[in-house]
Amino acid sequence: MKSQYIEPEIMTILAQATDYVTSLALLTCLETGLRVNDVLNMKRGQLKGTTISGIEQKTRKPYKKRISPQLAKRLRQYRPQASEESWLFPSYKDPRKHIHRSTVYRQLAAACRRRGIKTRVTPHSTRKIYAVKIAEEKGQDAAQKELQHDRKSTTEIYTMSKALVEYETSKQLIGSEQFAEAIAEQVYKKLVELISK
Repeated sequence: MKSQYIEPEIMTILAQATDYVTSLALLTCLETGLRVNDVLNMKRGQLKGTTISGIEQKTRKPYKKRISPQLAKRLRQYRPQASEESWLFPSYKDPRKHIHRSTVYRQLAAACRRRGIKTRVTPHSTRKIYAVKIAEEKGQDAAQKELQHDRKSTTEIYTMSKALVEYETSKQLIGSEQFAEAIAEQVYKKLVELISK
């Protein structure tokens, strides 16, 4: 089963329900749209002011992301004596290594269980949240550029994730027949709106 979109406010609450380091990692994912592996693989020297830069592990493409001043401050204040070459998110057991993605997945799953959330929320959900936000604010092409996808169809999987969750929720709230009628009515209104322009 794949990760699902959830509202950013809910993800923020879930992130804050994990330990401090995992929370910082999830919030970094949420603000940058980076994959959890890329965030966990960051060295302290990659954070300059409110900018994080590096190379994506999966695609080998360079990235440069802005984060909020508040998150940048929290990241700098965590282990302030650590060198520029040390991990931004070091392992609890061995600081020579970064925390493993399975730690972040487990902690997020535990936070979901404690909050009674049954939706499949994973660290990758942060990437979907980010994609939806960028697409709503700046358009589909901007979301594709931010996620560094080669194909538009890949980006659409992310940006449509919110609509899919809304669709499934609506379907559960009202019967399938009523739902189909409601969708047909919305489509009709949209067509009328487009034709009259």
